[in-house]
Amino acid sequence: MVNLIIWGRGNVASEILEEIKPYEEVYFKIIGVIDRDTVFEKKINTYKGHLVISLEDLFKIEFDYIVICSDFY
Repeated sequence: MVNLIIWGRGNVASEILEEIKPYEEVYFKIIGVIDRDTVFEKKINTYKGHLVISLEDLFKIEFDYIVICSDFY
C-alpha cells in the first residue's frame, strides 16, 4: 500500500480528497495533510477527516509520496 501526504488545504486539496475517497485504503493510505499555514495554526488537528501534520513532524513520518494540491500552482 502506498502512503501519501497531501500538501495543501485549499479548493484543490478538497476536490482531490473527494475524488480519491472511494479508492482510499484499497490502493493507498493518506497519512495526513500538510500546509504552510499549519505552522501558524497549531490548533488545527484534522482536515476532511485526515490528520494535519506540521512541517516539523513531516520527516518523522514514513510516506511514499507527497501530492501537491496547491491552489496557486
